[in-house]
Amino acid sequence: MSRRKKHGLTPEDLELWKIVTQSIAPLTPDRAKPAPDDPANPGAPAQKSPSPQFRAHQIMRPKPLRQDPKITVDVRPDPLDDLRRASANMDRKTYDRLRKGRLRPDRRIDLHGMTIAVAQTVLTNFVLSAHADGARVLLVITGKGRIGPTDAGVIPGRRGVIRQSVPHWLSIPPLQALVVQTLPAADRHGGSGAYYIYLKRQR
Repeated sequence: MSRRKKHGLTPEDLELWKIVTQSIAPLTPDRAKPAPDDPANPGAPAQKSPSPQFRAHQIMRPKPLRQDPKITVDVRPDPLDDLRRASANMDRKTYDRLRKGRLRPDRRIDLHGMTIAVAQTVLTNFVLSAHADGARVLLVITGKGRIGPTDAGVIPGRRGVIRQSVPHWLSIPPLQALVVQTLPAADRHGGSGAYYIYLKRQR
């Protein structure tokens, strides 16, 4: 009876094939030659690892978010919100009248179109001069600010640089010692684009 198996190889053939395959050396040290087909199953294709290109296609990549240039987000607080929440530093009746625009401003100034440096200097001189003349209620018009071509972005700045800066300028020397209260103006005097300043009495 023949010793050949149904795959066509005798045990001696398989042993010889094993010796041959063990003597095969890789072509390069870092890149081994692919293993030959299984002699026990000549019709089966050799196993191949997925190519890098194939694996790259299997990676789920997040789609970039579309940004609408018309939508702006500002994480900085509005200084008007802080002024509205601040406690009254004057008698309540006068405070309410000032907040509602029922006190007529003694002096007013418009800072539209000025640079930051010029606006701060002009405001400082205006307040010092008004206090020296005995004025109590001042109206400072800043405007609400314009939307410029660089304002749109992921985290853009709030509009109106001067509008943002005026409350800070009034809270530091030399004006800090003269100002009793700063409030957003009523609609009749400019609304969120203007401020009321209530000064201390001249000594």
